[in-house]
Amino acid sequence: MEQTLKHALKLWAGGEQEGALLLCQQVMREHPSVEQVALTYSGLLLHREDFEQAATVLDDFLDQHSASPALLANLSIALRGLKQFERAAKIAEQVTTEAPQLVSGWNSLGLCLIELDQPERATQVFQEGLQHHPENPALSHHLHQL
Repeated sequence: MEQTLKHALKLWAGGEQEGALLLCQQVMREHPSVEQVALTYSGLLLHREDFEQAATVLDDFLDQHSASPALLANLSIALRGLKQFERAAKIAEQVTTEAPQLVSGWNSLGLCLIELDQPERATQVFQEGLQHHPENPALSHHLHQL
């Protein structure tokens, strides 16, 4: 399974997105309860901006298994891409509480708050994220855009 996921990532890096996604789908069918499979597959879907499929994969997985912060971060990104900003913000806030080391939680929460017309709160979130990740260019960029 691990070798197949590594091969899928190599395919992706080589520009063979369809092959990588097909491999991930196969591994997901064979190992539906392995978090790393759901994380890798949803991550590739997010890179492809297939937010609907990523959200479906993650929701299905999380219906049956406990939620790790990394999976929740991916779900927040997918929901943000689907413009479900309130749900995405709630999930991202959980990520920032449980795993402040995941910059994607801070980024997703701040971006959702901007969309929800809460720029002051978004500013606070980006600033707090920068306390944990002082060199992160995305957090700095979003903060300076406000």
